[in-house]
Amino acid sequence: MSDAQLGKTIIGDGDGGVPEVFSPLAEVIDVSGPGLATDDIEVTNQDSPDFFKEYIPGLIEGGEISFDVNLLPKVAANARLVDLQLKRTVKNWEIQWTQFGSPNPTMTLPGYVKGWDPTSPNGDKATSSITIKVAGKPALTNWTFV
Repeated sequence: MSDAQLGKTIIGDGDGGVPEVFSPLAEVIDVSGPGLATDDIEVTNQDSPDFFKEYIPGLIEGGEISFDVNLLPKVAANARLVDLQLKRTVKNWEIQWTQFGSPNPTMTLPGYVKGWDPTSPNGDKATSSITIKVAGKPALTNWTFV
């Protein structure tokens, strides 16, 4: 039997304090990312064996976090997303995967609101798609690496 879990994620932005306190966003629907990716640096040379290209790992791209929320302009936790984008604020963000039990696996990272895209379709709920650009190295807490 699989140990897979249903998705249950909390996303919050930090207050910059020590210790930092993260305020969860309200009514997050779907979450994707961040998609970390490592650059490939080609180091092929005349001594490379059997005419194969050789590579070493380069810089790591932090990617983006994208998620949808129910559009709640009168809920401070969600309304501040627009303000953060307009002010071009880089701050810490936290993602918690709560479906795995306490203590929750967590990723904390610096980032900024890159995109805020509200949608209000006829006959359906109003939502907003949010994109957070990762602006540095993430920190993982409560992850088990073998």
